[in-house]
Amino acid sequence: MLRVLTDRFAAAESITVAKAEIDAFVASTAVALAGERAEAAARRDALKHELAAGKLPAERKAQVEREIASADPALAEPFWSYYRDHARHSFYQPGSRAEKAAFTTPPWGAR
Repeated sequence: MLRVLTDRFAAAESITVAKAEIDAFVASTAVALAGERAEAAARRDALKHELAAGKLPAERKAQVEREIASADPALAEPFWSYYRDHARHSFYQPGSRAEKAAFTTPPWGAR
């Protein structure tokens, strides 16, 4: 999949690269992704051990309380009002022409 995307991007931008360069990029990306997967697995294992020991819930609760305490109360209402006020939002009728055309042009492509 990555190769298809890079080939498509290169063609769109008139970029020419050697096959060896593409292969090296794909290989280095695969190595990086494998490393990220290994790190994620290690974090999951550590989390399992902390949960089993009963340490995490109290620590997590304290972290959340610190985050909440550091937030400016004056910002809370304007932030949440966007999600609470449904009159601000409009939705396409299911099956309508507008709904079908909603994502034919990505937002960054509209000019």
